[in-house]
Amino acid sequence: MVKKSSAILTILVVLIQGSELQAGPSERARAQGCAWSVTGRWHEAGGKTIVPGELIPPGSFVSADGSTRSPSPQHLVILMPDGQRLYLECQDEISCSRGFRLPALTGPVDDEMIATFGQVALQRRREFDASLSLRESDRLRQPPNLLRFEAVARPDQDGSINMAEAIQGLPPGSYHLVIGSASGMQEKTIRWGGSGEELRFPLRSNSLYLVQIYGTLNVERMRGSLLVVPPSEFEDLNLRLAHLKASLNIWNERSPGWPSDDFLTLYLKALKTASGAP
Repeated sequence: MVKKSSAILTILVVLIQGSELQAGPSERARAQGCAWSVTGRWHEAGGKTIVPGELIPPGSFVSADGSTRSPSPQHLVILMPDGQRLYLECQDEISCSRGFRLPALTGPVDDEMIATFGQVALQRRREFDASLSLRESDRLRQPPNLLRFEAVARPDQDGSINMAEAIQGLPPGSYHLVIGSASGMQEKTIRWGGSGEELRFPLRSNSLYLVQIYGTLNVERMRGSLLVVPPSEFEDLNLRLAHLKASLNIWNERSPGWPSDDFLTLYLKALKTASGAP
């Protein structure tokens, strides 16, 4: 467990794998956590600044810059590839400077999960860097109770994609659907009757699409990421996505608060980048 630095230094460490097995030396050397959310100024030992997407090895020492004159909470959330979700908090200059020692891995981590965390961390860092130049009005906000999905799809022989399975959680009704990618945008008003129906759109392979579905009063009801891949790649990528979803579901059941949808979206972005898709 992480050691408390003072009475006002708060640490919440969620061990959501529940395994008593310890990772081997080679796994500890390669498996690293991802800094997911950073409030305030946090550093690793040696002074390296921590930003979202930074890879941080288990056992690292981290600290924050707090203010004595106007104390305010400094937060750091780190996701670990064995399922730990670490939430670190301190209040002022003295307590923040004492820092935290991150825990070791609680269980073995396979090569695929290590690689996945590296890919997602890179996308998280790119997302953070891009956000620095965004105006506040251009930021994509998430309305309350927004439904989310992440999926891999392959085109049928006519070049269309059936999106019905991806949006099956959407209640029946009339909606305005917007599908955007780097190459353009499609819009269509649909009448959705629920599961069992087909909803087809002509979408290009090797492309990642942002799907947004709006209900009455132009309120966004569902948002998803859809990676369209050639048929030859579909089975492998769909299976990898399913395995990752299963792991995240287990972790989130044991520790509500895992950013599963955002994590999966960045994973799909990583897959798109690896394939050279637009």
